Amino acid sequence: MLQKQPHGWDNIEAFLLAAPFNNPAFDGCFLVNASREPVEALTLVRNFRSAIVAQPGLNIPEEDAGENRDVMAENIWSTLAEACPLTISPLSA
Repeated sequence: MLQKQPHGWDNIEAFLLAAPFNNPAFDGCFLVNASREPVEALTLVRNFRSAIVAQPGLNIPEEDAGENRDVMAENIWSTLAEACPLTISPLSA
C-alpha cells in the first residue's frame, strides 16, 4: 500500500485503515519465538522494522515534511506499532 504510485497521504490513510487493529479478521499481531535463536530473531525484527519505517516517508509530500520527513514517518509507524505491539517472547522449546 505504501509503495503504490503516486505516493501521498492517501496511501498512508489506506495503510492505517488496513492495519490489524482496524480489521476484525486479524486476531493478533506478530510473535517471534526467540527461544533458540534470540539474537537472530531480534536482528530479523530490527531489520524489518528499519525497512518498513522508511515506507511512510515516501508518501509524505516534501512541502508537508520539510526536514522532518523521518520524524513524521516514525510517528506514523509508531501509531501502528503502539496499537498492535510487536511481541518478542522467549518461549520454551
